[in-house]
Amino acid sequence: MRPYYLLIPIIVMIGCGPKTEFGPDDTVTIHGRFLDENGNPYADKEIGIWILSLEGFSITNYWYPDPDSKDITDEDGEYEFQYKGRDLQWSSGNSKYVIIANTDMDGPVVCLGFYPIEIDEELPAVKLWDGSPKVSVADDSLATFSWDRIEETHDLPPDRYRFKAKADEEPWFELWHEDSLSTTTLTLPTFIFQNVATEWRVDAIYEAATDTGIDIIYSTRINTDPLPTQLALKSKGKPAYAQGFGNLQFSKLTNQYFHEDEAFKNQNPEWVIIDLEDTVDVSAIAIHGMVPRVPSTAVHGGFKVYLTNDTTNWGEPIGSTDKESGWFFLPDLTGSGRYLKFAKSDRSDIKIHSLKEVAVFGP
Repeated sequence: MRPYYLLIPIIVMIGCGPKTEFGPDDTVTIHGRFLDENGNPYADKEIGIWILSLEGFSITNYWYPDPDSKDITDEDGEYEFQYKGRDLQWSSGNSKYVIIANTDMDGPVVCLGFYPIEIDEELPAVKLWDGSPKVSVADDSLATFSWDRIEETHDLPPDRYRFKAKADEEPWFELWHEDSLSTTTLTLPTFIFQNVATEWRVDAIYEAATDTGIDIIYSTRINTDPLPTQLALKSKGKPAYAQGFGNLQFSKLTNQYFHEDEAFKNQNPEWVIIDLEDTVDVSAIAIHGMVPRVPSTAVHGGFKVYLTNDTTNWGEPIGSTDKESGWFFLPDLTGSGRYLKFAKSDRSDIKIHSLKEVAVFGP
């Protein structure tokens, strides 16, 4: 079975769930029903359950290689899991967070996240959402992604949509994210996918209003249409450096493994430099998975891009952005040089806590 990337967007802390109505020696039953995208029973399919028993992590960024347990749905699409109460609660008697999802990662996926409270925990029936994900590419430079509104088949609009893509031979959908989408189309430059994006899909996210509710994420089936680009990646495998670390190299910034974060030993540098090892014409850059360090009284000012043939005379920036976190890009850059610096603006207090990748592109 392919690994599953869990996507419930909340933070789980030890003992933070609601109090359970069952005790540690009680047998707790968790059950529900899956329907396929046409409303028919999702019969003879594998359903997984994950019991999140680690202290303090974001499920959005957590990777589970395999469920804690599995069940096969019956002819009506029904599943059932049984656990002792002690497996589902902290020593304080508070509930642990549990996730249930079908495990066919190529087709549509539904993921339910909740705190089990009752000794007989019946979850609502859920129907898969195909979403009909499509993409059209213009001049190999712009890709327009589109999908169906989930409320056309599932009644209520989601809190938000999320687009995500993955790189060739990686199981993680970490090459690109676009979160908090309210529309069902998204246009992006093709260079950010670097001719290595092999799959993309969209999530429709419903967040529970209270900790006794259920978080649900519906994921479309995977789209594998090619995403060609006119620009070439110039930074793969090139040396990368950060403020305050001298000649120490940070290979994760350019190694094209998008699931790996470079955390800079929690030093929060103001800039990173990519040594392109030769004079290069630069047309664009893409920042993948940046997490900023934001002081409580921060002054925001975005980031700037500099390009030079030495590391002392940076001159004027060739580009700037107000973006300070996540996945973003700076297109239409013009300049030539060996060293590219991505740095906070002079007036900003925002520093770089971690980064997945800095990608530099040229003709």
